[in-house]
Amino acid sequence: MSFAAPGGRHNRPQSRDARGTVEQQRDVQGHDEELAAEYDEDEHWVYGADCIPWTSGRITEALRSSCIIRDDEDERYYSFDYRQIVTEGFRTIRAEEHVRFHVSSESPDRAEFVIRLAQPDPAEYYR
Repeated sequence: MSFAAPGGRHNRPQSRDARGTVEQQRDVQGHDEELAAEYDEDEHWVYGADCIPWTSGRITEALRSSCIIRDDEDERYYSFDYRQIVTEGFRTIRAEEHVRFHVSSESPDRAEFVIRLAQPDPAEYYR
């Protein structure tokens, strides 16, 4: 997954095993409602012990602290915020950066434990 805010620098960022892309999301609740209307819970979402434990993908854009991850394999969307980033140290994320995440068993449309896979060198990033 990758993460980025418009214009370059980015805010901090989102449980299932796959690859995905995070896109800018101004209205996470609106997006979640859109997903709820499109997907029948019993047909499309997996809960608890049945969920795939980890996923990865790219965050494409982010606004403020809310992000959306698009799974590259099944094209499903998951939301998260910067508090879900568990990578130690550098907490900002850039567009197209790859990450791994876990799909929440409590809320199948939320990603948690977001791990940055290609964290840049802070000195290089802030030039």
